[in-house]
Amino acid sequence: MKWSDKETIISLIILLVFVVSIILMKLGLIDGGIWAVVMFTMSVVFLSRYYIQRYRAKKKGEMNVDESRYEHPQTRKLVTETLQAMNCKVEETEDGNLVFDYQGVNFLIEASDECLFINLIWPWCYTIPLYDAHEYSRLRKVVNELNAHGTCSVFYYTNKETDEMVVHLKKHMLFVSDITALPSYMKGTITGLFSIVRQLDLDMEKMRVQEHEAQMQE
Repeated sequence: MKWSDKETIISLIILLVFVVSIILMKLGLIDGGIWAVVMFTMSVVFLSRYYIQRYRAKKKGEMNVDESRYEHPQTRKLVTETLQAMNCKVEETEDGNLVFDYQGVNFLIEASDECLFINLIWPWCYTIPLYDAHEYSRLRKVVNELNAHGTCSVFYYTNKETDEMVVHLKKHMLFVSDITALPSYMKGTITGLFSIVRQLDLDMEKMRVQEHEAQMQE
């Protein structure tokens, strides 16, 4: 039975009890004050249940609408269409990732149709010689500082094939059709990655200069 049907039945019962109570009070069979309290309590309980049920039904309807909007997001298709609108050639790797070139830089995107978020990655954005202990010390400090104050993940690893310490950038970002001007959104995010690499390079050079000046003063 639906709540609307229950509501009608309960309303009729309360009305019937109310009419009967008036008749009994006229006949002097019940005390009017006590019955008034009982009727007031019943009315409060009924109205409370009624509005609680309506509120829950409304919230449930809103949740169903929100979930259905993103039930099949097709994130990979949305990413591909956005990159093509930016005049980027999109290719798929053996791992199922998307790669594209933008302003002479190769980027990689991890995207799944099961998720509304993507990972925008700039691999090999910065390198230093593997066996340069001073450069490694500087890089570690700079990367830690960038990760502490930025919204992008900066990480590095050892590439023994090239004898280099390689730095990657990764940006975890929401990517849905509700975002207006997705190409501009993507371009703005990529511009942010360029800024991080410039800052990394600037901080590395600044540390070299500071260390050199400290040595000259000794």
